Amino acid sequence: MSPRKPERTAGMVALSFILAWLSFGGFGNAWLILSNDALGLPSEFGYIALVYGLSAGATAFGFWRMRPWSKVTFRAWAVTCVGGQLEFARVSEAFSDRIDGFGVAVAFFLLFVLFVLWRLNRYAVKIISRQSVQSRA
Repeated sequence: MSPRKPERTAGMVALSFILAWLSFGGFGNAWLILSNDALGLPSEFGYIALVYGLSAGATAFGFWRMRPWSKVTFRAWAVTCVGGQLEFARVSEAFSDRIDGFGVAVAFFLLFVLFVLWRLNRYAVKIISRQSVQSRA
């Protein structure tokens, strides 16, 4: 008997395409930041973008193939998202004296992103776990 073909939900297909697109963005940003000093961005943003692109690409592939390890790569991508935002907030402290409520805005945006990532993680874990149980049966 041949192994069962994974049944992807529309949500997992959408997440796969979105993450694949975001991985191209991560690689493009990494290339622009690390190869062009004219942008004036610190090199750590380039390395964050590179890790972002790698983790988004691995997650897109894992979600598309419905692999159990994609739950780990999704969490790595989420940590990269949050880490990049925290680094941006740290570097952008210069704006805090020019923009009223900058710190509050960054904090609320970070809370919003954490909530969205948490919900996406719950959805992905539910679908991937259900798929692995079905494939063992």
